[in-house]
Amino acid sequence: MSVEIVKNPKLLCEERRVRHNASKRAWAAKHYEQRRAYQLLYARRQREALLNAGFVPNPVGRPNKDPEAVRRTCAHRERGSDYKEYQKLYHRQFRARRRALGWVLTPCGLVSPEQVEALKNHRSFIQPEKSASPKVNTTTNQNGESNS
Repeated sequence: MSVEIVKNPKLLCEERRVRHNASKRAWAAKHYEQRRAYQLLYARRQREALLNAGFVPNPVGRPNKDPEAVRRTCAHRERGSDYKEYQKLYHRQFRARRRALGWVLTPCGLVSPEQVEALKNHRSFIQPEKSASPKVNTTTNQNGESNS
């Protein structure tokens, strides 16, 4: 009696990618509530750590208009796509410049290099750093003391 060995055909890279993305989406949908709660809690604690370190966030929204500077109301005009493209490029350059200077992007917004240390302390408080590998003394004498 002969036994036939049936090999599963190898998946193509595209098929593998599709299956992987589908499983990622299914996992994300299943764990949405827990992930969202964790993200909000982490952002809130990060903001508290930054505020305790002296971080002053930018106010939300536009500042109030100065009533003395307002003389007449002007008609609102529709801004074209050229202006939107310019704004997109400007902010991309702005963020790149800030990152090059050491600024970090957080849920609280861009954080200056002076506050990055507070962020590092906050992260190490939440998730303590693990050492790469425990130090093992290979050369010990009879009393268990290292010879080095």
